[in-house]
Amino acid sequence: MRAILLIAALTVSLAAAAQQSGTVVSQSGVGTPGALAPPTSTAPKTGAISGVVNDAATHRPIAGALVSLRLDGGGLQAQMTRQMTDALGRYVFQELGAGARYSVIVTKFGYLDGNYGQATILAPGVKFALAHAEWRQNVDVLLFKPGAISGTVLDEAGEPVVGAYVRVLAQQLVSGEARLLAGAAAQTDDRGDYRIPGLPPGKYLIDVPSVQSTVPASTPVSSLGTTISPEERLNRQVMGFSIGTSSRVDAPLDLDASSRLLIGTYVTPPAPVDGHAEAYPITFFPGATSIAGATAIDLTGGEERHGIDIHLQPVRSARIFGTVEGATGTTAGMLLRLMPAGLEDLGGGSEAATTLVAADGSFAFLNVPAGTYTIDARRATFELIQGSSMTTLPQPPGFINGGMSSGSLPALPPGTGYQSKSGAPGEAYWGRTPVTVADADVSGVSVKLNHSVSLTGRVVFEGTATVTIQRSYAGAGGVSSNATLAASAPPQPSALPGVMAEPANGDPSLGMPRNNFNSPDDGSNSFTIEGLMPGEYVLRFQTPMNYGYIVKSITIDGDDYTRRPFDTSAGKNLNNVVVTFTDKLITLTGQVLAGQGAVDDGAVIVFPVERDQWTRYGFTPARFRGVVVPTTTGFRIDDLPPGDYYVIGVDASLANAWQDPKFLDAAVPLATRVSLQWGESKAQDVKLVTIK
Repeated sequence: MRAILLIAALTVSLAAAAQQSGTVVSQSGVGTPGALAPPTSTAPKTGAISGVVNDAATHRPIAGALVSLRLDGGGLQAQMTRQMTDALGRYVFQELGAGARYSVIVTKFGYLDGNYGQATILAPGVKFALAHAEWRQNVDVLLFKPGAISGTVLDEAGEPVVGAYVRVLAQQLVSGEARLLAGAAAQTDDRGDYRIPGLPPGKYLIDVPSVQSTVPASTPVSSLGTTISPEERLNRQVMGFSIGTSSRVDAPLDLDASSRLLIGTYVTPPAPVDGHAEAYPITFFPGATSIAGATAIDLTGGEERHGIDIHLQPVRSARIFGTVEGATGTTAGMLLRLMPAGLEDLGGGSEAATTLVAADGSFAFLNVPAGTYTIDARRATFELIQGSSMTTLPQPPGFINGGMSSGSLPALPPGTGYQSKSGAPGEAYWGRTPVTVADADVSGVSVKLNHSVSLTGRVVFEGTATVTIQRSYAGAGGVSSNATLAASAPPQPSALPGVMAEPANGDPSLGMPRNNFNSPDDGSNSFTIEGLMPGEYVLRFQTPMNYGYIVKSITIDGDDYTRRPFDTSAGKNLNNVVVTFTDKLITLTGQVLAGQGAVDDGAVIVFPVERDQWTRYGFTPARFRGVVVPTTTGFRIDDLPPGDYYVIGVDASLANAWQDPKFLDAAVPLATRVSLQWGESKAQDVKLVTIK
C-alpha cells in the first residue's frame, strides 16, 4: 500500500510539473489497471483529469480513497479505470480521449460513496466531456460520513434483551405521498446494546420487531429453518459466532392441538400470567406499540445519535382461527402474514404474526397481541428499502424462496430502492381480510382468495421518416433514369421495451408486476402482465439507451390513459391495451445562469404545469426531471412528452427536490413556463433562484 501511495504521489508530481511548463502529460496513469480505449475516434489521447478528495465536514484531504473514472459508452460498453489518492488526497488520470462523457466516483471505508459534482450527501453527480488536449483540473470530490443510531433494548424488568433485532424505518416521499421504507437492522449484544450505522440524514422510526410464527402441528420442524439446541446456541454466543439470519427454531411449543408456536428468531415471549398467554408486540422508540405513538429521530449528516433506548412491555395475547377459501390446490402451505395497522406496505419482519395454511384450508395465529390487523395472503412481497442492512431480517418459517430482485427507482430519493421476494411460482391469487384482536380468541375468520387481474396489449411504432428504394435503368437514347419502387416507414427498434405496471400512489403492497417480453414471431408485439392487485396503476417502460422512440399514447379499450392511472379494483382483466411509440423526440437544452455566466453547481428541474400531475405518477414519472448541469455543456433533456412545463434553476443539492409537492408550490412563482411539441428542439436558459 505504501508503494502504491508513493507511485501515485509521483504521478501527481509529474502532472503538476507538466502543468507549470504548459505541456500535457501523455504517459499512462500509474496505479491504473488499463488505459481507457478511445471513445469514438483514433485521435491522440492527450487529455487529463485531476483533483482532490476531501472530507465534506472538515474539508481535509482523504488519503487512500479509491477513485474511479467512468467513461460512458452505453450499457455494457461503459469502461472504468481506478487509482488511489495520495497522502494529500490527490489523483490524476492521463491519456484521455476527447468527446466522451466522464464521471468520477470515489469510495472509502467509513464514508458514503461520492461523485464529482455531488453538493450534498447522496445527491447526483456531474458528467462532463473533455476537449482535445484539455486538462480538466479541480475535479474535486467531497465524501460524506454516514450517521448512526444506537441504544439499549430493555424488558419490563429493566433487564437487557439479548439477541433482539432492531430496525430503522425511513420516512420518505414516494410519488408525492409519505411512505415508510424498510431500513438497516442490527441485533443487540450481550448487554442489550445495538448500533445501526451507515445512515444518511433523514427522519427515522426505530422498532424492535416481534413476529409470532405458527405452523400446523403436522409440519416437520426441520423444514422450517435452522434448528439450534439451547446448548449449541449458548456455545455460539460465548465463542462470538453469528447465529445466522435464516429462520431459527429453538423450541416448537404445542399451545394448540392443531398448531405449534415456533420460538427462536425473535424475542422469546414471557411466561403466562394467571393462565393467560402474553407476547411482546412490535415496539417503537421509546416504547410505543403503534406507528401513531412512535417518536421520529431526525438525524443530521454524519451524526451519531446515542441513547435511543427501547422498553418492551408484554401484553395479553389471543388466538385467531379461520379458513382460507380458494380454488382447489391454491391454499395448502400458503403463508399468511398478520400486518399491524400502518405497516401493511412493509415486508418480512413487520408482521405481528405469520402462519401456514393446513391441508384442509384451516389456519391459526397463536400468541397475537391485541390490535388492529390485516391478514395478507400472497406468495410474494414487494417493499421499498433504504440502504443495505448489516443484518437481514429472517424470512418467516415456511416461506418458499422463488427468487429475489432489487434495484433503484427514479421517484425515490438517492440511496433507496425496492426489494421483491417471490414465493412459490405464480401470483395468481391473493387475499386480504381485516381483523381486530382484543383479549379473547377470534374464531370463524374467512380469508377469500381472489384471482389477480391480468393486462394484455400490444406496442405500435410510428416513424416519421421513410425509406425510399430506387433503381437505375437505361432509358431512350441511352439516358440513365431512376425509378422509385417503394417507400415505407423505417423499421421498428430491434429491441422491444420492458413493460411495468407501477402503483400510481407508490403503495408497494400493490407490487410492481412486469413483463420483459420478446415479440412473438408473428410480429404482433403483444405483451401480458399478470398479478395486478386492486388499485390504481400506471404503465411504464424500460428501453435501451438512445432508443430513438418515446411513448406517445396509452389507450385501454379506446380510452386515453397516457397521463392518468387505470383502476383494477373491479377485478376484470384488461385485454385491449395499445401503447404507441413515436420517433418525434423533443429536445430541451439550456444553461443555469447566475451573474454573468453559467453556475458551477447548478441543477435544472422540469415539472408539469398541471398540479394534479404532481402526485400519483408511480415510481418512474414521465413528466419530471431533475438534472445536475455541467457548466461546460449545460443541460439536455431528450425524453419528455409534449405539454406545458415549469423550468427552474436551483442549487445542485436540490436536484431531487421535485419529489416534494410543497417545494413545487414554492417554485412556481420563480419558474419559467415553456410549451413543448412533438419533434421540437427548444433552448431555454434559466436563472439560478433560491427557494424558501
